[in-house]
Order: sequence, then structure tokens, then C-alpha cells
Amino acid sequence: MPRPKNRKLIDSTWAFRVKANQKGEVDRMKARLCARGYREIWGQDYVETHAPVTCLTSWRACLAQAAEHGRKIAILDIKSAYLMADVKEDIYLSPPEGLEVPDNKRGWVLKLKRSLYGLKQAGRCWSQLLNEKMLELGMRPSTADPCLFLNDEDGELMTVNVHVDDCMITYTDERKYQRFRKRLESMFQISKSDDNNTFLGVVIERLPNGKDDGRGPIYVHQKPYITDILARFRHTDCKPASVPAEPGLKLSKAQMPTTDEGKAAI
Repeated sequence: MPRPKNRKLIDSTWAFRVKANQKGEVDRMKARLCARGYREIWGQDYVETHAPVTCLTSWRACLAQAAEHGRKIAILDIKSAYLMADVKEDIYLSPPEGLEVPDNKRGWVLKLKRSLYGLKQAGRCWSQLLNEKMLELGMRPSTADPCLFLNDEDGELMTVNVHVDDCMITYTDERKYQRFRKRLESMFQISKSDDNNTFLGVVIERLPNGKDDGRGPIYVHQKPYITDILARFRHTDCKPASVPAEPGLKLSKAQMPTTDEGKAAI
């Protein structure tokens, strides 16, 4: 469309990323068009920006319940989540790099109908859309955490922790979970990844319990992240230590500070 008068354009940039799986291997390569949201003007291009995510306490509580009661765990990643939500404001985007503009359309701009990564209100638009869809799926938000959704209508509890586009689901009834997943896939695209037991960079593993029922203790760790950090700083050959302290260090009461300044420095 022709560029509107007295309106500032939002330009964009490409972001490229190589996403690794839990073993540190290349899972998939991503390219994403991101708007330069810092050019938006408050009151004209956006107003509200707040978008909640699940808190660590409720996520750990769901994991603890899953471990105690032998509940199953599933991890879902919604593909291109922000692009699914409509944007309410009038946002005008200059043609991005790589888009061929016909000669008779030179000087024209793009008007966004959907949200775009990088916009200040993008997270809020997606959060509102996902909340509406969760209600349609029969889930209800927790009073303690707006991004923890619950369903226990048939006596079988199913929980969903949502952090932007990542979902961790705990359940006992396999048929109930499959019905939920199928309906969710009819609304959004679910990413197919080798990283199907990692939530926010934390690997979730079910340890064996001597029975072949998949309901053993739960072990959470960040081994891939630690390995990546060690490789980045060339410390992969360092020897491990049982405690993060100097070997042979002996502490005594005589080393305790006696002045107010020394105590405040601790």
C-alpha cells in the first residue's frame, strides 16, 4: 500500500540461529524476520506490552507431582508463535531485505495484519491468543500462576506450563493427552524436534525404577549448556572437582571478620 502520511515506518532485520539438541548436535537451522521494535512510538504503535510466563515455582511443583505420582511428561514447542496472533494497532513496515518490489510499487510499504517478532506488543498479542485457545480446549488458568493451565474435569489431572511458545505437559491419561495434542495441532503448528525432553534449556529425564513402566524418578540438568560453556572458554580438558573450593583449604573461627566493615563485606 502507499506510504501513509505522518507515520513513521518500522524497518526489520534477519536473525539466523543454529539450534542444538540435548546432545549438543545441530537440530535445525532457523531464519527469522524481526521488526526493529525500538522504533515504535508509544500511544501510536503500541500501548500495553506485558505478557506473563510460567514461574519457576509452579514448574518445579508440577515436576515434583509428576515424580511423586508417576505422571508422564511431554514437551511441546509451538512453531512461529508470534506470527499466529493478530496485531490490533496499525503498524507499517518497510519492505524487508530480500523482498523484490515491483517497479510500479516503488515507495509502497507493508501493513502488518499479524504480529511480528521484535514488536514491543508481540509477546502480549501471542499471550492473549494462547490464553483464549487454552480456554477453548477446556483448560483453566491457575489462580496462583496465569500461565499454568489445569484440567481435572474427568478426575484425571492434566497440567500445562506455558513459557511463551514452550509448553510442558504432565498427565496420566494417555488418551486425554492425545486428544488435547490433536486439537492443539489443529490450531497451531507444533515443531518437530529431536529436543523433545528439554524445557527452557533444562533437560528432563526419567530415571529407571526397576519396572518397565516409565514412571521412575525425574532428573533435571543442564549438561548441554555446561558443555557448551566449557567449550566456549576452552575448558573441556579441566579436571572436575566435587566442591567449588580450593583443595586443602582449612577454615577457622580466627578468619571470621571482627569489624563492622568486614562483616558488611561478606
